[in-house]
Amino acid sequence: MVGDSARQGQRLRRIALGVAAVYVLVGVMFIAGETFTDPGGWAAVGLTAAWLVPMVGLGWLGLRHADVALVPLTAVTGAVVVLSLVAAVMGGHWSTFENHHGPLRAIVVFVLCGVLAAFGFRRPKAGGVLLLVGSVVPALLGIVTGGPGTAALPLVAVPGVVVGILYLESGARPRQRRPA
Repeated sequence: MVGDSARQGQRLRRIALGVAAVYVLVGVMFIAGETFTDPGGWAAVGLTAAWLVPMVGLGWLGLRHADVALVPLTAVTGAVVVLSLVAAVMGGHWSTFENHHGPLRAIVVFVLCGVLAAFGFRRPKAGGVLLLVGSVVPALLGIVTGGPGTAALPLVAVPGVVVGILYLESGARPRQRRPA
């Protein structure tokens, strides 16, 4: 019976990673496409690299060195929560900033979800909790405070919530031990 539960947990982790991979692929293409449309040129290269390089680097760290990645990814998740709180407190000033510079919070939540999805494959309980916090808090604060650009936050957060729940469910099952 433990073997069946462990296999089911492993299957849930793979499903979560697959959902996250599709989400990240579509999101990267959409955000990069929009950036290369406006502003375009070298500015688009720099803006895309500003979020894509950290996403790939932290995702690799979370997937390959999950024990080392726990502390920095927890700190990054906390920073996203603080950014969301600052945006909620600033209200109209933050909306003006995002109208001028683009949907910063939505992109940050997207990047965080992609990174934590990679981490969660190795550490499903911690990854699931961080995904839920990093997705739900910004989305709820965006809904509560309203303003232009906040409609994207819940849409960006939904896949993070789904993957987080899948990881928590998979982490609740015993893991199969590899023979020594």
